[in-house]
Amino acid sequence: MSEGRYRLDWLLRDSLERVCSGRWEFTARHPLGPDTAVSSPQPRTLSLFLHLAPTHPGAATLAPAEIELLLAMLQAIVRDPSIEPSNLTAFQLDPPRLVLRQAAADVPALRTALEHADFLRLDYQALFRPLPLLTTDSSDLTLFLGLKPGPVPALFLSYATRKITAEPNFLPWSRKQVKSMGGMVYDLSRPLDFASAWREIKARLAAQ
Repeated sequence: MSEGRYRLDWLLRDSLERVCSGRWEFTARHPLGPDTAVSSPQPRTLSLFLHLAPTHPGAATLAPAEIELLLAMLQAIVRDPSIEPSNLTAFQLDPPRLVLRQAAADVPALRTALEHADFLRLDYQALFRPLPLLTTDSSDLTLFLGLKPGPVPALFLSYATRKITAEPNFLPWSRKQVKSMGGMVYDLSRPLDFASAWREIKARLAAQ
C-alpha cells in the first residue's frame, strides 16, 4: 500500500441472511518518509483447503449466502500480502468428493464450481477408494476453511504446521487431530471471529 488517503467499505452476509457492514476512511503514511526503502519479509507459502457441506440436510447445492461468505473469507486470505497461496483444494469428506483443485487460487473459477456443484450426486468408485484430498506439499502452513457437518452446521477455520500425508480419517475441525498436527481450530459464529482468528494464525506463523 502506498501513501495516500483510502476508504474501505465492508459487507458480510451469513447463511441466515444477517448482514454486518462497516466503512472506514484512513490516511497511510510511511513512518520513515516516502523515499525510505524498507525490506519486506518473505511471504509464507500456504496450502488452502476449502471444505464444503450444505447447511440444510438434503440440499444438493450450497446456498448463495454460503458461497458469498466462503468466498469473502477466502479473498481476504488470498489477498494478504504476507501469504503466498501455493494451491487450493475444494472438497467434501462425507461422502468423499473432490470439487476443484487449483495450482493457484482462482476465486472466479471457484465461484463457478461452487455454483454448479451437486452434493447429492454420488461417485460410487470414490466410496470404495480413498481420495488423496488432504495430502499437503511443503508449504509453511496448511489452512482449512469451510462448513463442518453436524446437527447445527457451522463455519470453522483451522491450520496445521505439520505435513499431512493422506490421513484417511483426518477431520480438519477436530480439535484433537488438528492439535496433533501442530495447529488449532477456530469456530466462526460471528463475522468478526474470522478476522480475529486469521490475525492470530498469522501471528503464530510469524513467531515460528
